[in-house]
Amino acid sequence: MSIPFHHLHGHSFFSNLLQPDALSSPDDLAKRAASVGLSSICVTDHASIAGVPALLKAAKKHGLKGIVGSELYCTTDPAWRPASKEEGRRDYSHVVALAQNQDGFTELCRLLSKASGEPNFYGKPRNAFADLYETKNLIFTTACAGGVLKRGDADCVLRELVAAVGPERVYLEIQPHQDEGQRLVNARAVHLRDQLGLRLVATQDFHYANPGDNVGHEVLLAVGSQDVWSNPERWRYPVDDLYVKSGTEMLQAFAPWIKSGALDKAHVLEAFESTAIIADRLGFELTNRAISLPKMSDDSRKTLLVMAGEALKRKGLAGDERYVKRLVHEMNVLTEAGFLDYFLILADIIAWAKRNGIAVGPGRGSAGGSLLCYLIGITTIDPIRHGLIFERFFRPGRLDLPDIDTDFEDERRDEVLDYIERKYGKDHVCGVASYTMLKPRGAMKDVGRVFEINHVEINQVTGAIKVPDIQVDDPEAEKAHAEEIFADPAVAGFFRKYPVVEPHVRALTGWMRGTGQHAAGVVISGVPVADLCALLRGKDGRRVSCWDKWQIENMGQMKLDILGLRTMTILRHAAEYVLQRTGRRIVYEDLSLDDPRTLELFDKGDTTGVFQCESHGMREVFKGCKVDRFSIIADVISLYRPGPMKEIPKYQQVQTGQIPATYMHPLLQPILEPTFGTLIYQEQMMEVFVQVGGFDFTEADKMRKICGKKLGPAEFAKHAPPFIEGAKRNGLTEQEAEAIFATMAEFGIYSFNKSHAYAYATIAYWTAYMKANFPAEFWAAHLSCTESSEKLKLAMKDVVKAGMQIDWPNVNTSHATRFVPISDVMIAAPLTAIHGVGEKAAELIAGAREGRIDNQGLARGEARQEKKGIVQFDASRTVAGAFTSAQDFANRIYARVVNKRVTDALQSVGAFPWARPHDDVLTAKRRELMKDLAVDVLTVDTGATLLIDNSTVAALQRIFTVLPVFEQETKMKAVYPGMTGKSARIMAILGAPGWQEEKAGTMGQNPAFEKLLDVLRPELSLKPSDFYFTSLYRFRKPPLGFDQWRDRSIELLHHEIDIVKPPLIIAIGSDVTKALMGEDASVMRLHAKTERFKDFPVVFCKSPMLDGVGPDDLRQVSLAISELLV
Repeated sequence: MSIPFHHLHGHSFFSNLLQPDALSSPDDLAKRAASVGLSSICVTDHASIAGVPALLKAAKKHGLKGIVGSELYCTTDPAWRPASKEEGRRDYSHVVALAQNQDGFTELCRLLSKASGEPNFYGKPRNAFADLYETKNLIFTTACAGGVLKRGDADCVLRELVAAVGPERVYLEIQPHQDEGQRLVNARAVHLRDQLGLRLVATQDFHYANPGDNVGHEVLLAVGSQDVWSNPERWRYPVDDLYVKSGTEMLQAFAPWIKSGALDKAHVLEAFESTAIIADRLGFELTNRAISLPKMSDDSRKTLLVMAGEALKRKGLAGDERYVKRLVHEMNVLTEAGFLDYFLILADIIAWAKRNGIAVGPGRGSAGGSLLCYLIGITTIDPIRHGLIFERFFRPGRLDLPDIDTDFEDERRDEVLDYIERKYGKDHVCGVASYTMLKPRGAMKDVGRVFEINHVEINQVTGAIKVPDIQVDDPEAEKAHAEEIFADPAVAGFFRKYPVVEPHVRALTGWMRGTGQHAAGVVISGVPVADLCALLRGKDGRRVSCWDKWQIENMGQMKLDILGLRTMTILRHAAEYVLQRTGRRIVYEDLSLDDPRTLELFDKGDTTGVFQCESHGMREVFKGCKVDRFSIIADVISLYRPGPMKEIPKYQQVQTGQIPATYMHPLLQPILEPTFGTLIYQEQMMEVFVQVGGFDFTEADKMRKICGKKLGPAEFAKHAPPFIEGAKRNGLTEQEAEAIFATMAEFGIYSFNKSHAYAYATIAYWTAYMKANFPAEFWAAHLSCTESSEKLKLAMKDVVKAGMQIDWPNVNTSHATRFVPISDVMIAAPLTAIHGVGEKAAELIAGAREGRIDNQGLARGEARQEKKGIVQFDASRTVAGAFTSAQDFANRIYARVVNKRVTDALQSVGAFPWARPHDDVLTAKRRELMKDLAVDVLTVDTGATLLIDNSTVAALQRIFTVLPVFEQETKMKAVYPGMTGKSARIMAILGAPGWQEEKAGTMGQNPAFEKLLDVLRPELSLKPSDFYFTSLYRFRKPPLGFDQWRDRSIELLHHEIDIVKPPLIIAIGSDVTKALMGEDASVMRLHAKTERFKDFPVVFCKSPMLDGVGPDDLRQVSLAISELLV
């Protein structure tokens, strides 16, 4: 029989959010507690309540009471900072706080929020002991060997705490661990028990669930401290039994203390009894907490109906029964759910952004299926016109908030967040945390490093795993996915070779490693958020909820996704340029979706720069379709993904009229006909369940959710009988119904959210519209928003391919920081493109030219304190208009910032129209100071080939007369170039032939090139016959190496290139790279980059056979090649 005992101090892996600390999940802890006969389980993680939702869920699952608390870091003065490094940073002591009830939980949230703010946070989130005095519903214990009892002034600190909160809320912890620090703490606890009249309480301070987990815990600590197992000095805990013990095991652990006389038996029995006393007083439970929303209207339903009704009239839809009926249905469902203020909040934010000129996207995700969202301006997609289903967005009976993602231009997202804080109050707004969980591949690398296994071998194993990484939110699905990876042949072999790593890899998979910040999540609450959760320090200075997106709604918080999207910034700049140059105001949501130029652009596959449609493969898919309507764009975006991609050829053939569409049953025709007989969308699957299986849309949406989960197939199969029965009632045979259900099971997992697809397609259409109708404005905006140097060079190549020119920076035409269109075919580069011209100097030059900034560097209304006094803006010191001379420029700019260094840089690249250097000097300086603009625009016509005709063969034979000489000198067989046809598109140059080529006598597909071709074949439709194979060295490596033949080999290769005149060269490996670009060239630096050798474009590639070169590296090469093909 187990002795009654309640754990009141212990840690889950949520303690790792600060530093590596604990191994087990709350579920593992609860499972262990239940198995040893305990009636409760606690989690008191370090300065965190992040694990509370998981704890309470696990406790309920295993029939236990969940005890909620946190181990706080407390100090006398949180504002204290050490005077020097030697003084140290640790001035805190641990105190465990346990929540008695909901009010106690709120107090704990407030304490932790305060601890993470200023000035409390210093290395750790810290509270003042005085903060504890203000609470009324928390019980405090003195924690571990690092707790308050270790302090020299422990009696004074505890006396003050007891005076403030009462002795019934303060307990002295004793623990059974056999280490020196604990002996001191236990002795002090007994001493202060009598001195202060407090009770003892027994705790375990567990850090893992099960006996034997201590080894895994040590591995965890080694991972976190970047140490190795063989280091005898590595960090570890002084005891090895920090697991969840039963009451009997706890009593046995205290037995040596009683036997040695360090503790009286009465003390231990009192401490055990105290666990029950405290546990009885702890009554916080996780109930279904109502979502706390700011109240937006006294009658939110009426307000929304008025807004929607006005929109129906404005759009000419008020008399359309379909819209009226749909609106009434949606309003009834949403009113029942009680979330109407949610829609008013989001509509208000979007309306404010649009009023203030901030570009807003059409609305992502399933929100496109809501007519209400469309009418009140949350989305711009008409769900009835496009056949989008409301139940995909929100079904009757759903208890959680709908999920609406909204794109704002990334440059001005902070303005939107500032508005939200002003509107609802800073204390009612926070960000959302994200958790970093260790995935199987990461666990293998970390554990392998701890046991000093060669990282190259580990990378080879993890790179060979065929099971893709996925993002799942279900722990059971995560475990199932991990087991798939562990069963992979590469991993199983690795485990057999290194059996020591397997148990630790399994233990650490799913381990909580750290916390971050959700990129878009924003919580808006009707009450201060610190009353609902603990707030953390955000990376941008804003506060962040301690819970991630999966937990916050269960804990009574509303999350909005306020995303920053670069494409929206591009669209805003492009529209501004059009307005400036033509006077036309572009309103994207008002654009018709049948513009001939835009559809033609998609039809030709001319989609570089177009949102979600830029890849070479995507462009090829568009070319294979007849893009004559908007829906084709959404279809292609949805199909071009792993899984459904295999359906593309059939879709193209039907869509272009090459073959007829076929349907498994006539009932499927109206559902699949819009997508030419191909199942693409989740909404189509839902329609099949409704129209064929007789389900309602609520049931159909449940099937859609089941199908999308990792563990879905088994659950999905359970619903076959009612589907088949419903289908039979609709006239299908049992065999037909079974076949259709099987198709849903197979393809449903790959089906795409149609509302989301149409949102993406809308943004793609807007960008394509601007590219097709206002190319100069579009490309100027696109270049302005391209930050990466490499991406800028690629984009500039696209600009030149489009028939436009980039004008070099000019003080009279250039914007300070952005590319601007100056004609239909000319784009002016910004002043900041010049190395040596900073943003401040560029802004002063542009401002002086426009008359906005005087020659003191001040804009209207600005002033500056100087030694001589306050200097204010002076309009008499401004002149609007072009600079006419060097003197005029000097008179009008602020010389302290636009100094000689800046003017020298401007002059050297010809930015002054009155003083242009000699062309040779100008070209050299432009290449030196404007590397991003000095781009050789290389293109390869896909129709161009290198033709090996009789004259070419003769020329090659003449230069290869040297090869017999090589053979005599090396005593090895020479290997000649090879190709499978009379013409090819690309010259592939390898370092040297392999044994296969030596045997054949000609170059061909050796293993290195095979690895590269495995990527090029599917992505670029390249095959062996497209290549002319050659090598730098014409024989396999001789005993003394290649050095003595190097110069002659390079000379021979250069002659060969001159004769063959390849449209494109792929240079593979370090030796070939140096042969073409010089000894200082590095293939590591040039990998996947494009340069010119003589007049021939060259793409460089690291040797695919090198350790660590994987598919992602080779895809970069594929991308570089695709950028050259037109």
